[in-house]
Amino acid sequence: MPKKTDCRFTRAERLKKGDGFGRALKQGRHFSTENLKIAILHTKLSKINRIGFSAPKRIFITIVKRNRARRLLREAYRLNKIKLKQGYSIIITAIKTNLDHKTVEQDMLILFKKAGLLKE
Repeated sequence: MPKKTDCRFTRAERLKKGDGFGRALKQGRHFSTENLKIAILHTKLSKINRIGFSAPKRIFITIVKRNRARRLLREAYRLNKIKLKQGYSIIITAIKTNLDHKTVEQDMLILFKKAGLLKE
């Protein structure tokens, strides 16, 4: 029986506000599509990707909408993280309110390709 690929999103992969979130935003390279923005900073110390998700309050007025946007971003990343190179701090920000899973996943792959994060 073939081994299942591990697609979990672990605590070690989470990038929180105090853990270099601001540094990745300030020093990282930025890319965007119509629905998403991404900031990427190469970290030499880490062998895994650390990722943070953002849904701004000025765009997503209610907490319910912000949580849904972050959930969509997390799920799209979780399903595609095995396609990425390792050792980066990544921040993904939703910038449009009417998001669905398919659109988020397509835009995320486009951004990862622009940034050169997809494995060969």
